Amino acid sequence: MPPRAQLHICFKGDEQRRFLLPENRVVVGRDRQCELRIDNLSISNHHFELTPHASTHTLRDLGSSNGTWLNGERVRVQNLRDGDEIAVGKFTLRYENETARERIEVAGEGQPEPEEAREGSSGDRTYALDASQLERLMEQRRAEKKATAKLGFKTPGAQDRRLTLILILAGGTMLLFLLVLIVGRWLLR
Repeated sequence: MPPRAQLHICFKGDEQRRFLLPENRVVVGRDRQCELRIDNLSISNHHFELTPHASTHTLRDLGSSNGTWLNGERVRVQNLRDGDEIAVGKFTLRYENETARERIEVAGEGQPEPEEAREGSSGDRTYALDASQLERLMEQRRAEKKATAKLGFKTPGAQDRRLTLILILAGGTMLLFLLVLIVGRWLLR
C-alpha cells in the first residue's frame, strides 16, 4: 500500500498551500509539465522528484542548479521521514507522512526510549516511538548539529578528520626530530 503523505509548502516560514502526494511519481519544479509547479527563478525546471517506496517516499534531485536540501544537508537521493524539511530555493516543503504517524500511534506504549533505541543499535532494527519520544529524539539531533556547528565543523566526521590530520602532523614532526637527533650524533662522532 503506498504511503498517504502530503507536502506543506512554505515561503519564508508562512505556509502557502498543501499538496497531497499521489500514488505515483511526482516531479517538483518550475516547468509547466511538473506535477507540483513552484514558479520561482531559484528552482530548476525539473528540480527533484518524489517516488513512493514502501511506507515512505524517496527524494531524488534531478540535477538542479541550486541543489536540494533535506534538513539542512544537500542530498541527491534520500528516503524521507515524517517531519523532514526539503529546502529548494526560498521555499521549504515539510513532508508529512500519515502512514508513519499511524504506525507510531498503533505502537503505543512499551516501546524503548529514544536513548535506548540509539545505544547498541546497529541500524538494522526498527523502533516505534510515540510522538513525544520522537520529538525528544529530533530535538537531541538538532542540539547535536548546533553544537557541532558552533565548534566550526560542518559535519560530525570533520572533527575526526581534523584530529587525524593533527596526529599525523605531530607524528611526522616527531620523526623529523628523531632523524635530526640521530644524524647529529652520528656527525659528532
